Amino acid sequence: MEAVAVRLSLFVLNPRLFLELKSLLEEHGVEFRVPAGLSDLCFAGELLVVDPEGLKYVSGSGAPTGSCSEVVAVSSSEEVYSAVLSRVLGGYSPISIGIDLGKRIAYAVLASGRLLTYGYADRAEEIKNLIERLSRAGPRTILLGVGAQYLKGLPDDIASVIEDERVTAAYIVEEGEASRVVTPSLAGESVERLPEDVRASIAIAVKAFERHALARASR
Repeated sequence: MEAVAVRLSLFVLNPRLFLELKSLLEEHGVEFRVPAGLSDLCFAGELLVVDPEGLKYVSGSGAPTGSCSEVVAVSSSEEVYSAVLSRVLGGYSPISIGIDLGKRIAYAVLASGRLLTYGYADRAEEIKNLIERLSRAGPRTILLGVGAQYLKGLPDDIASVIEDERVTAAYIVEEGEASRVVTPSLAGESVERLPEDVRASIAIAVKAFERHALARASR
């Protein structure tokens, strides 16, 4: 999996929308900057994201945008998934979601060799909501790995996630398999500081990706 870098400039004048986008981009590890003014809207090759007010202001001012790779107008945080996140995920790169089942559900999402997001879910339905949000970035392969430590059978709610029509392939990952995955150097991201169950979910996601790649290679 090869890391993808997206250079992003965020010129959003609506305060509420700006905070929503800032939170969303930070959650997914997308690096961005906020230009100080019209003179530095875009550095060479940057994607410029604006809201309708920002676009009107930029267009009326005649500020140069020629150095931008693209100017994208969004009016809600939901639109970022198709307008921005798809570029981070890469054209057809699989998304791999690892789930570690313990006292709480820990999850991690990997795409294009980078850790996009991680966290905890109180209910399996929250994982389905995550899958739904990620699928908005366009049709793509979504892989699911579920850690099987201490489990004799999958809970019904987790089984329903595996059967979600947006999941391309699901894999049960035994504890021993995940423990052999080296994660601290993943896409240059140090994950040693993360909680143990989150690190486990990252390892499970990596293993799911490896299994899918092996299955494709053997066809």
